[in-house]
Amino acid sequence: METKKIFLWEVLVVSAVLFFACDKEEEIVTAAFTANSTEIETGETVSFSNESINAGYYQWDFGDGVYSFDEEPEHEYTSAGTYSVKLVAIGNDGSDSASVSINVEAGYDITIMEGEGIENIDIYDTWAEIQSVYSSTDTVHYIYDDYLEDYGFYYYIIYFYNEGIEFDFLTESSTLSNSDPVYYIWVLEPFEGATQKGISIGSDMDNVVALYGEPESTDEDSDYTAYWYDTQGIDFYSYGSGEVDVICVYEAYETSSLTEKSGNIGDRIRKSGYLFVREK
Repeated sequence: METKKIFLWEVLVVSAVLFFACDKEEEIVTAAFTANSTEIETGETVSFSNESINAGYYQWDFGDGVYSFDEEPEHEYTSAGTYSVKLVAIGNDGSDSASVSINVEAGYDITIMEGEGIENIDIYDTWAEIQSVYSSTDTVHYIYDDYLEDYGFYYYIIYFYNEGIEFDFLTESSTLSNSDPVYYIWVLEPFEGATQKGISIGSDMDNVVALYGEPESTDEDSDYTAYWYDTQGIDFYSYGSGEVDVICVYEAYETSSLTEKSGNIGDRIRKSGYLFVREK
């Protein structure tokens, strides 16, 4: 009789264990979210609604180098482009991820392309191509002949002052030919439009750093400051007001085939070009 009681107790214990084991199901984590809009303009804020299941910890990647750990964050995009927003939802029994694409249109006219040129004119377009776009006579011509002795070429500048555009050429002749390509393009007042990241003439220099990161190199004088982004092919200059007064576009140094652009000669060209447009 005692043996039978032990057997019944064992059966009851095993049954209870099996019951509770079956009763505790795995809490599968499912990541899910929606955005209040997937088509926006720069400067607008996107709100995200978290619809994840069985999660208590969240990691957001907005696709533009910014992250968040909030449950339902908001985010402002400052540059045009298509961004993949990814959410990783984490729970006690695992994790899951979900993503949504956000298309951001520029809320401004992009007329300055980093490392490429400006609207209608690209780096390495010829003087003939430039004249087909800008045919007005409101120009100033200047040539730095001291570059010939030091580096073997003339530094030729043509400034369209009514448009606020300067084109710089490196030539073997003191006379500019139709086939000579432009190496540097400068814009200043009254030029209108903005870079792909939204910087234009008159923008705060602090905004340049916020959008482009810390300058790769800087140049400062008593009355001007320059932020140089060689690998992006763009520079920003201020007369000392704290605002962008001049923007220079050129082919990014890391991909340039023009050996004269590297090192001190590149720095000297950019400084000469800036001082020229500033004086004009």
